[in-house]
Amino acid sequence: MKNNKVRELWEKIKKETLSRTSPHQIALGIGIGTFVGIFPIEGFKTAVVVVIGSLYKKVNVISMFLSSNVFSFIPMVPFVYFFDYWVGTKILRIPLIFSVSSFKSFHIKILGSAVGALFLGGAVVGITIGIIAYFVSLIVIRFRRKPTSINS
Repeated sequence: MKNNKVRELWEKIKKETLSRTSPHQIALGIGIGTFVGIFPIEGFKTAVVVVIGSLYKKVNVISMFLSSNVFSFIPMVPFVYFFDYWVGTKILRIPLIFSVSSFKSFHIKILGSAVGALFLGGAVVGITIGIIAYFVSLIVIRFRRKPTSINS
C-alpha cells in the first residue's frame, strides 16, 4: 500500500516536471547541475541550484538538483576534489602539496595556492564534464522521447 503511494507520487512528479519541459531544458539542468556538483562548494550546492533555477527559467530545476547531488555521494567527494586539485596544479604548474615534506615547511602561501588550484581545477573539470553531460543527456532524452511508429 505504502509502495503504491510512493510510486504514484513519483509518477506525478515525473509527469509534472519532465513532460512540460523540452529536452534542451532538462539537459541544460543536467549539465549545469553536473558543473555545480563537481565544483568544490560542498554545503552550498543546493543554494546555488535554487539561485540559478530562480534566475534562469529555461533550466529544469529538478534535473539540475538531482545531477548536482550525484557527485556529493560521501565516498566519492574526496576523489572528485582531489582530481579537481590535481588538474588545478597541472594548469598552474605548481607541485602537489600533499606530502610529508611539504607539511614540514607549511605556511599560508602554500594553502592559498592549494585552494586556488582546487577551485581552478574544479571549474575546468566541472565545465568539461558539464558540457559532456549536457550533450549525452540531450541525445538520450531525444531518443527516449521519439514516438515509436508501429507498422502493421
